[in-house]
Amino acid sequence: MALDLIRGLVAYPVVGVVPAIKPAAALSKARVIGLLATPATINRRYTTDLINEFAGDCHVARVGSDLLVRLAEEHLRGGRIDVSAVAREIAPLFDGPTGPLSTDVVVLGCTHFPLLIEALNAAVPRPVVFLEPAEAICKRATAVLQQKGFVPPKQSGIHRWFFTRSSVDERLLASLRVWGFEDVAAIDV
Repeated sequence: MALDLIRGLVAYPVVGVVPAIKPAAALSKARVIGLLATPATINRRYTTDLINEFAGDCHVARVGSDLLVRLAEEHLRGGRIDVSAVAREIAPLFDGPTGPLSTDVVVLGCTHFPLLIEALNAAVPRPVVFLEPAEAICKRATAVLQQKGFVPPKQSGIHRWFFTRSSVDERLLASLRVWGFEDVAAIDV
């Protein structure tokens, strides 16, 4: 798994993202959950194991989308989102091979997809709960840092964004600055 490889290459803790299958199963009244992620994530054995363990009594409609990743990245650079393209991409979450699905919770299994939340809400055929990973990631990162003895500094008001390549698209940097990221650093890995 890539996460294990990365953890072996760096000296600091790395927090991974796991699709929120367990909380989705707890929230779903219809017992029909959508999983919107990358093709690699929806096809991972790990994902299937999560579904079997925590959502065995649910139907889980899986949609893997590289297009939504590209749309999110373009949106982050200031581009517009084509809501009709988003609607076409997520349609299998609501229309199964044997007819309509009563999906009531959709797991955003990619860290890019919360960037599309407005377009996703506009594209769904009916209201659903979108579960995104930010809060869980923050809680886990905080716990890992506390285990390592990290004491957070007083708020400096500076938000930093780190990239794993030395050249970064200027449109992206401009967009990040608009969102309050004053310090952008590139790290060659």
